[in-house]
Amino acid sequence: MLRYRARRSTLTASNGAGTRRIWLPDTGLPASGANPVAGRDRSGVVMEQTMVKVADASEIEDGKLHAAMADGRSVLLTRYQGRVVAVANFCPHMGMPMTRGKFSDGVLQCPWHGSRFDMCTGQNLDWVNSFAGIPVPGWTRKLLAMGKAPAPLESLKVEERDGAVYVSPPTVGKKRG
Repeated sequence: MLRYRARRSTLTASNGAGTRRIWLPDTGLPASGANPVAGRDRSGVVMEQTMVKVADASEIEDGKLHAAMADGRSVLLTRYQGRVVAVANFCPHMGMPMTRGKFSDGVLQCPWHGSRFDMCTGQNLDWVNSFAGIPVPGWTRKLLAMGKAPAPLESLKVEERDGAVYVSPPTVGKKRG
C-alpha cells in the first residue's frame, strides 16, 4: 500500500493541527495495521490520520505524567477523571519537554517558565509566570516570553481499546528516529 505525507501548506486538517497522512483507497488500512481515523481538510476532502499505539492502558496512572513516542515525536499522557488525555510533549514557548511538569486538577504546568495548560484541551491558562520554578513579578513576564504570544499545547486524539492506548501523532516537536 502506498502512503503519502501531506504538505502542511497544501492539506491541513480542519482543526488546524497540521500535517496528516493520506491513504490511497484499497483496504483502507495502512500496512502497519494502525487504525486510521477519518477527518476532512478545509476543502472537504476526506483525510485519514493514523492512531499509533503508545502504551499499555495499565501504564497510564491517574494524575501521573507518562512520556511516550508516537511516530517519532514525544507525547505526554495521563489519566484524568477516568479517561486518558494526551498532548505533544513540547512547550510552545521555548520548545522544551513538559515531562517534568506538575499536573494537578487537569492543569499541566511547564517546569521551565511556569506556563499552565488545560491538559484535556491544550488551552493556555497562564503564560510564562516563573523562571526555573521561581515566581517572577508581572513586569518581567514579557521579557521572559521573548516576544512570543500565549499559545496552546497541541492536544491529541486518544483511543483506549484492547488494553492499549493509541494517539494521533503530534505535528510539533523534533522528530526522532
